[in-house]
Amino acid sequence: MTANLCRYLTGRGYEVTPLYLGPPVPTRRIARYLLFGSPRWEEAWGRPALAVDHLAHLELLRYLIPALKVRGSLRGFDVYHVIRGANLAEALFAVNGHRFVDWVATTVADERRSQSGATSPGSAGRRMLASVNGCLEPLLQRQERWVLRRAAIVDGISGYVRRQLVEVTGLPPLRVGVLHLPVDTRVFAPGNRDGRRQTRYVLAVGRLDDPRKNLPLLIEAFARISPRNPEVELRLVGPLEDRTWLDARDRTLGIAHQVRYLGELSLPELVRQYQDAEAVVLSSRQEGFGMALVEAMACGTPVVSTRCGGPEEIVRDGITGFLTPVGDAGALAEAAERILSDRALRASMGRAAREDVCNRFAMEVIGAQVLRRYHEAYPELPE
Repeated sequence: MTANLCRYLTGRGYEVTPLYLGPPVPTRRIARYLLFGSPRWEEAWGRPALAVDHLAHLELLRYLIPALKVRGSLRGFDVYHVIRGANLAEALFAVNGHRFVDWVATTVADERRSQSGATSPGSAGRRMLASVNGCLEPLLQRQERWVLRRAAIVDGISGYVRRQLVEVTGLPPLRVGVLHLPVDTRVFAPGNRDGRRQTRYVLAVGRLDDPRKNLPLLIEAFARISPRNPEVELRLVGPLEDRTWLDARDRTLGIAHQVRYLGELSLPELVRQYQDAEAVVLSSRQEGFGMALVEAMACGTPVVSTRCGGPEEIVRDGITGFLTPVGDAGALAEAAERILSDRALRASMGRAAREDVCNRFAMEVIGAQVLRRYHEAYPELPE
């Protein structure tokens, strides 16, 4: 998404310089980093970018220390734009007194809520770090409130995130907007399904080891579909640190021969997987948006998602796909099976999905909204 936005802004006459966090600093080098660490120029998203290393393990300091490191490199820009998840990247600009536009995917509090009590396993190290950072949550929330209230414009990536931001910041609701994430509809586009497809499959795409994705629910739902659709596969795309539990669960449910884990794919191969899928399914407990749904719909593929926040604004229930209750494996299976069993429904939903994405989420549509934000925050900009 960042690369697409950079290209769009460049095409509108902006010279774009990305700023991002480089590799985390190893423990043995922390003292040297604090004393001598400095930002450096690298190639990213097809252009020169400013990178600064960080202390990844302690969220409270993840951006505060880099903010001090980049202070001298931030002078002279006309626009400062933050695009971030739960990590408080606004600190890079807020600490240095710059006016900035903020585009937020989730809040610290909602990130914590969505992961508490999760049943998906994770590594011992990840659980320990989550525990430590969880203890710091009150301080993180205060830091988040401080940086958000210093933004010239604050947008959530969905109405769901906007409501969280209003709650966190205490800002008047009219001060917090919604700016959806864009998709490149030239790259994510329908393909010739019938010309190459051999195996029918349902597809899931995302950070599979993130507890919010609720992968166990998806596996359970597919196990309910399997007896009546023995020729259909479930294909999983995305990072998954530990497959042991997944393989064991598949064997227990008798679906191991139908589940294929594809790992992380190149962009062309990901697009092809979207194009050829019967449906894309999202089983999450919480989503600020649901980018995989938008990408699938852009490829003309119907979707099924839980009502977990952002997807409720993406999916037109019964038109471009189906929405089901969070945590209900039976409803998820039933919705997916409706699409699997009805070719005409798949085709009509796919056409409607493509049209809807082009109208609401195409880069040109969202890019124009971004430019309006810039002119609101920086009235001195030339038209």
